[in-house]
Parts: sequence; structure tokens; C-alpha cells
Amino acid sequence: MKSIFDFFQSRLTLKLFIVCVSLSLGGPVSALELCQQNFINYDSFFEVFENLPYEYPQKHKLEIAQQGEPVLRHMADPIPHQFIEDERIQALIDQMEFTMKKAGGVGIAAPQVFIPFRLLIAQKDVMINPEYTPVHRGKTISFEGCLSMAYCGFVTRYRKIKVSYTDRNGRRIHKTLRGFSAIVVQHEVDHLNGRLFSDGYIEAYRSYLARAQSFFRRRSTKRLQK
Repeated sequence: MKSIFDFFQSRLTLKLFIVCVSLSLGGPVSALELCQQNFINYDSFFEVFENLPYEYPQKHKLEIAQQGEPVLRHMADPIPHQFIEDERIQALIDQMEFTMKKAGGVGIAAPQVFIPFRLLIAQKDVMINPEYTPVHRGKTISFEGCLSMAYCGFVTRYRKIKVSYTDRNGRRIHKTLRGFSAIVVQHEVDHLNGRLFSDGYIEAYRSYLARAQSFFRRRSTKRLQK
């Protein structure tokens, strides 16, 4: 339990207290909405971190940023290792998992909930400060959707990748992923780098056309040989 002095040491707590009072008087803005409105204006991890709630309302689905929101086009900030096990980061992870499941997704990145941190969830894996490299240059065409977009499309992705990240317990993890699992991670890392899957449309269609042309050339060659 914190003393009254400790309670007001955090600017976030003071801000939330004021907002809660305003809500009790009929104010229109929730504490979470206030934080989300301010996140995009901060330039560093620490300023955003300071304003994270220690806990969220139970079974509360976070608002998901939609295409056109500036936060989806910004490079996300790394989370310093010493802050990973902080209760604010842990609460954020839990809330992102709940939001992803409620939205019917298989992955979600922090910028999609208006928080510009290098944090994502890919299926059941929580990945903090993730990095990946392709195992080889082989690519596949993936048909993808996104919680932040109202439509689906084709994108080229590496078939197999090596990914390194820190889990929610502060352990550094190294994995080799292939197929759908690799695609999900690549999609979510794009969000951390300010990219949407629609940015890869041109490359995907060029790849599709090249494959189609190659197929028809081989078919024509076989016919001529007969």
C-alpha cells in the first residue's frame, strides 16, 4: 500500500485522479482515452512509460488504431530491459492479449493500441524488442488481413526466419520460425517499423506476375518441344 505522498508522486496518478474526479462530475473523457490522446505527442520511451496505467479495467478491450492514425506510421521505441518486468508493462501485455483475442486476431503490436513501443504478441508469444533475419532468400505470397485495416491483400514474406526477442520475464529468446508463424511475426514487426502490409502490394504483385510469366514460359516451351 502506498502513502498519500507516494500516490501523487507520479504525474500519471495525479492526471488519472483528476480525470476520475471529472468523470464523477459528468466529464466526457476516460483516463485511458486521455493517455491514448497524449501518446502520439511524446518523443521518448520514458515520457510514454510514465503515463502508462498500473492496471486497466477488468475485461476491457483497448481501442485499436485504424489506418490513417499517425501512430501506425512511426518507428516504435525499444523497451529498456530494466522496465520489462515493471507492473505497467506487464499490465499492458495482459491487456493486449485480451484485446487481440476479443478482436479475433492472431497477432497484435503495441502501436496498434496507440502505444509506440517495440512490443508485439504473435499467436501465444510475447516479443519485446524483436529482431528477425531471413534464413534464406526464399519468399512466399501471403494473403493477409489486419486488425488496423478494413481489407485484405497479398504480401510477399520470407518463408523461414530467425527471430530474437526478450520475453515478458526478461529472458532473451532465439527461435527459427517457418510458414504461418514466420508470417505473423513479419507482419507484426512491420507495425513496429511504421509499415502496413499494404506497403508491400507492389512487390507482391510483381512477384505474382513473375511467377505467372515463368509458368507460362515453361508451358509454352514444353508444347514447342512436343
